Amino acid sequence: MKSIKTIVGIGLLMLGAIGFASCSQEEDNAVIQEKSNLLKIRTSVADSRGVITGTTFQQGDEIGICVTTVDGHDYTGNSQNIRAIYTGSDWRLEREVELREDEAIVYAYYPYNANATDSIDIYLNPTTTPEQIDYLQGSCQGVSINNTTANIRFNHALTRLTFAVTKGLNDVGEGVISRVRIENKLMYYMGQYVGEQPTKRDTKIATSGKMSIKTGEKRKITSEEDYFVEIPVNCTINTSKAQNIDILLLPVFYSSLQINVWHGGGIGVILTIDGKEYEFPLSANVNHGSEGSVISTYSWEAGQQYTYPIVVSRTENLVPDTSAGEAVYMGFDGENGKPLYWSTCNLGASSPEDYGGLYGWADPTGEKISENLDEYPSATPPADISGTEYDVARAMWGGNWRIPTSGELSDLDRNCTVEWITQNGVKGCLFTSNINGNTLFFPYSPSRNGTEIRWSEWDTVSGTFHQSSLYWSSTLNKDEPEHASCFYFDNDGNCWIARGGERCDGYSIRPVTNQP
Repeated sequence: MKSIKTIVGIGLLMLGAIGFASCSQEEDNAVIQEKSNLLKIRTSVADSRGVITGTTFQQGDEIGICVTTVDGHDYTGNSQNIRAIYTGSDWRLEREVELREDEAIVYAYYPYNANATDSIDIYLNPTTTPEQIDYLQGSCQGVSINNTTANIRFNHALTRLTFAVTKGLNDVGEGVISRVRIENKLMYYMGQYVGEQPTKRDTKIATSGKMSIKTGEKRKITSEEDYFVEIPVNCTINTSKAQNIDILLLPVFYSSLQINVWHGGGIGVILTIDGKEYEFPLSANVNHGSEGSVISTYSWEAGQQYTYPIVVSRTENLVPDTSAGEAVYMGFDGENGKPLYWSTCNLGASSPEDYGGLYGWADPTGEKISENLDEYPSATPPADISGTEYDVARAMWGGNWRIPTSGELSDLDRNCTVEWITQNGVKGCLFTSNINGNTLFFPYSPSRNGTEIRWSEWDTVSGTFHQSSLYWSSTLNKDEPEHASCFYFDNDGNCWIARGGERCDGYSIRPVTNQP
């Protein structure tokens, strides 16, 4: 079997996945043996993936053959893991298998492994060549001296993703794709904890596994260290014709619905294009659950092909910044009279669902946990710190990024429809602009007092379950200067500018800029 040459890509505009299957295509490879009672092999490869290269065995390809009795014992005492080599017209077995009246079951797998017993190892990251291997397994029953030819139909063990990539008419750049990485994204611990927020990797994408020789059943192997499949790529996209780019994975079923304290995760794609890395989530099937939750699912089955049409459309101003979030214009100006752009992520976050860091007000280092108010920044704090030396967003992201003022956060509430939702397993508020329809997701986040992390999940007045969050504004509470104004929102869809916490408390921050 010729290994499938793999080049994989994805773009800035992801469309829905299209799964399809075509009629089976078979290639018959007969073997001629001199003795009439010897096992003969004939193979065909099921092609349920549509247009696919690599379903043809090439001269020199090797498969493994195992022959057992009906009840699972070795048929001859030496008929396990026999190497069979394809000559270009037939299969030659390294060891002959003499058949008897009693029936045998013949199992076969590709590629041959001299050390295989009950299963073979599957490796998805190329090592010595840039190509991935298309693992196969098949079997044939009822073989005996009266029926000496085992007609083995191989099935694909892996699923195939195809990206049909085109270059947008206004795309800036040459469009050379050199590498792709599909990875398990981080999951975040949303329970009570002290100190840095615990994280771990999701486990939907496996980098290796094992396949049973007899059943074809596959077992994934994942770890925190080996959490991605990475493929070298060499293609240049254009505006006239899609470049089909393929990658093979172990079958995946993923749902973003979370039922415990770990949230986030999922599957992400890191694409290197024109020498820069871009991270994008794969488009998923979306279902609506209870309490307004949005559940994203992927279902990639063995032997199936799933195609994602992609258009790469970059401009000079929209090249992603790996440290700062992308900028979204919600249709209104900032307090300085200039168009106001909002980051899609919190300060210190790696995704829109990550609440990021919990920072003290007017702490440009982002590291203070002292409860001494005079350190934030002094006993006589300024009335507003947006864009000043005390602005941690400016200090961390540079450029024109800054903490929004209380007035700008109030304008966000006033100009948007607010909805409490669950996005990729994380609860929070979705702000939809009533002016231009753009959206922002603010994840439900805790607060910090010293080193203690607190989640607001209970209304002490009504005695009911109630989730709410506070985000810092840059504006001091002039009536109570030990406090700074905060942006409050809750699971009832309410939001307003609140009295705020003490300046030493730690809250999330959503940066803004006038020059994205």
